[in-house]
Amino acid sequence: MPKRFAAVYPMLFLWLSPMGYCQSALLEDFSSVRTAIGSTTPMWGVYTGQGGGGNPCATQSWSISARTGNDVIGSNSCPYMNIQIGEQGGTPGGYSFPNGYTQSYLLNGSWTPNFNRLTFSMTCGTSWGLQYTTSSVGTYIRDHSITDPTQQGAHYYHLMANAVNSGQQYYFTLNAHPQHDVGQGSGINWPNDPEWAQFGTVHYFDGLTRWYINPYFTALANSFTCQFGPMSFAAIAGEPDEDVSTVTGSYDGSAYHVDWAGPKNLTEGYTVHYATSSMHVNGFNSGTDCGSSPSTPGNAYTYVNWSCTHSQLSSLYVAIRPHPVVVGTTGNGVSPIRASFGVDPMYSFNDQVTISGVSGNTAANGTFNVSPVARQVWSFVNAGLTSIAVAGGIGTVTTASAHNLEVGQVVMVYNVTDANEWAYGGLHAVRSVPNSTTFTFSTNEPAGTYNGSSSPALQVWSMPAIDLQGSTGNGAWINGGTALATSNNTNFTEIMIPSAAPVTNPCDLNVDGVVNSADVTLAIQMSLGQTMCTANINGAGICNVVTAQRVINAANGQICNVGP
Repeated sequence: MPKRFAAVYPMLFLWLSPMGYCQSALLEDFSSVRTAIGSTTPMWGVYTGQGGGGNPCATQSWSISARTGNDVIGSNSCPYMNIQIGEQGGTPGGYSFPNGYTQSYLLNGSWTPNFNRLTFSMTCGTSWGLQYTTSSVGTYIRDHSITDPTQQGAHYYHLMANAVNSGQQYYFTLNAHPQHDVGQGSGINWPNDPEWAQFGTVHYFDGLTRWYINPYFTALANSFTCQFGPMSFAAIAGEPDEDVSTVTGSYDGSAYHVDWAGPKNLTEGYTVHYATSSMHVNGFNSGTDCGSSPSTPGNAYTYVNWSCTHSQLSSLYVAIRPHPVVVGTTGNGVSPIRASFGVDPMYSFNDQVTISGVSGNTAANGTFNVSPVARQVWSFVNAGLTSIAVAGGIGTVTTASAHNLEVGQVVMVYNVTDANEWAYGGLHAVRSVPNSTTFTFSTNEPAGTYNGSSSPALQVWSMPAIDLQGSTGNGAWINGGTALATSNNTNFTEIMIPSAAPVTNPCDLNVDGVVNSADVTLAIQMSLGQTMCTANINGAGICNVVTAQRVINAANGQICNVGP
């Protein structure tokens, strides 16, 4: 290592080599037109049928130029671009693995099933307001073992939470937590990595076949163009993906905006900080408050919006820390107290968490090290559920194996085909635990026995929970409660919003006109996956040890080495 930066970054190779770094891979840089495997159909194109809102997106054309994918939208139409692979792209074998899956089209890097981020940028030549439920990225997730070549997979929506201003660049980060499963109830908070969580079949992006971006569902009167930038996959750990998902960052000329999807039917607050360097590295407390304290709307909508009036910086880091909502606890004399949540806060063992606002079981209020209790899913599909018998307003669940639940834990009972309360996926506290494979809850569902023959779509989830180490309950939970992690470096989501200013030196990552230690720090953070990869040094969207070393060399006076 050059001596100048060995003193400043003595641990560089310890971070990147022995400990490893965040895996990433470039899907597309729009440097050339590619085709579907075994076909002449272009890999990217536009869909000219109806958009997600049933409106026509008929007048569109697609081109690639200047390293952007261009969706040219005519008057009275809407933007709808997609990857044209599998059966749609004329790939032999249709959507069969592997050629019908997005992972087979990487430009650079190696695939891992652990990828849980998909990033891209978008700039459109017109403006529109916030569309609460009608702007989305649609995905199809398919198990590799499916033999039907025409089956795309389970269809999910990632709902965009942002308005769009003409000419403004938007940076999107999708994780493995979609907001809606098409054909299912609109009020369900689906688990992170839903196909794996429910059925144990395939991880989210590992099962991704075709997907599309339909950022506005309604036909717009004027013609315009939407440009899409490099698309990359990455694997990130230590962030609360069920509380913060489908994140967008932008700058409108006077203010920064970050928009994301939060949990449905819960009023959940967030603390947001900004900084000029990564708070995963320097600590959440190194950031600054700005703007209001955002929260979810508390209904079936998912949008959360944060704004900060500030002059544009070369790069701005925004950290989002959720305050997960407690939906129940175990009761008097139970040790340790087990607190349930509406979505998984994704805490790790021995994370420190402060609980406040719990009434009834007030011993749950305080600061504790925690032990996570994972969500469980019992269904007839995964053979985990035997039956639910309802009599006298009490439902008795029988599971195929030990459920490990405690009185006061919270479960969700859901049946998309039901005509009564189970259609809405309501939450219920466990009333009693007669034995290791049965538990009871209160319900307004009609009396009867519900089994795989009568109710094949029925499923029961235990809601995510944490055990508060060293605690003992002093009463029954009545209501209330929020959690707040105390870690200074994890348990929050972070994005980086780069400047759109032109870069004359690719190694000048923060666009301040000079390559120095600040760029080295940024290269390291990008290589570790601590911030969005915006470099184009050894490939657009590729950030790894090679990227970091080339920036170090450039900061020491060498030419910025660009290329593979």
